[in-house]
Amino acid sequence: MRMVFDSYGQKCYKSYADAATLLLRFLKYKKPHDVKSNINPIAHTDKSFISFLHQNNVRGLEVMTKDGEWFTFEPSPSSFMIMAGDAFVAWSNGRIKACYHRVAVREENEVRYSLGVFSYQKGMIKTPDELIDEERPQQFKPFDHVDFLCYRDSSDNRVKAQSLIKTYWGV
Repeated sequence: MRMVFDSYGQKCYKSYADAATLLLRFLKYKKPHDVKSNINPIAHTDKSFISFLHQNNVRGLEVMTKDGEWFTFEPSPSSFMIMAGDAFVAWSNGRIKACYHRVAVREENEVRYSLGVFSYQKGMIKTPDELIDEERPQQFKPFDHVDFLCYRDSSDNRVKAQSLIKTYWGV
């Protein structure tokens, strides 16, 4: 996050870092037995500010490119994936795109394990004034991250919307 904030000339990294809450999750995926397809149909963006994923050597994380094509992330013992979440999209006024992804375990006997660290912000998330101009007018209203998560959990749109943040707080 610091590198991104610095690249936009933002000196407010410390206030965002101080307001961050981190959630560590242990995730386990295997090929569903009752489904003919080997792809988890629930592709999504993370609702976090930023996500860090490390997985065992079992392939499975697929990411959609700008062109709508899926590619498989090739894991190694020393690699991890960093993905922007919907809250980072709002903070950056749409300059940063959330990573649309899914999990596909293809082999019946393989199990994919991953560790995920998800960053959430306490309090309001607001696009800095420096990231709003005539060329890129404000795209998101300030919002409380926890309220956004509650909206996501109660929304019928949570699976349908590729970018639920625009539905929630888009201008």
